[in-house]
Amino acid sequence: MYAFGLAVVRLGLRVELTRVAQSNYWSDALLQADVVHYCYGDATWSKRHYFRGSRRPMSGGPPAEAPAGTVLGEILGQIRKAEKFYAGPPISDSGLRIADLAD
Repeated sequence: MYAFGLAVVRLGLRVELTRVAQSNYWSDALLQADVVHYCYGDATWSKRHYFRGSRRPMSGGPPAEAPAGTVLGEILGQIRKAEKFYAGPPISDSGLRIADLAD
């Protein structure tokens, strides 16, 4: 983040605030943006506690549940989709299509 700010100043670029992303500061809020920036954690879920000791994620996915349509529900759903995607063989070997990962 600091590198972005320094580059903007050094290059004389103009920065424009947009509302394409929603943070997980209020994780139970209804999802209203196209992009979720999960920079915060709380008692239900924190990316900072997803790994135990090694760099391998906890098996079985995130140990949390959240209502669909909420910011946290989207984050956990995306993590589960990613785990499903990366757990299998390479796509070129499996015949799996990206569309197969949809809900």
